[in-house]
Amino acid sequence: MFKYFLSIISGTGRKKEDTSSEFSKFFREASSREKKKVFLDVAKKASKEQMEVIRSVQTVR
Repeated sequence: MFKYFLSIISGTGRKKEDTSSEFSKFFREASSREKKKVFLDVAKKASKEQMEVIRSVQTVR
């Protein structure tokens, strides 16, 4: 039992399988340039969708 805990503390034990999503892996491993590009693309698309919703409500009145 002591060897098991020692292996966990020292990092020599079994490696835990990475079950992270592709989304979290991207934000952990991507460069700041890639993150900025994705963020700006998402922000532009969200803004466009919001404007479409606003316009659709305005035309209904």
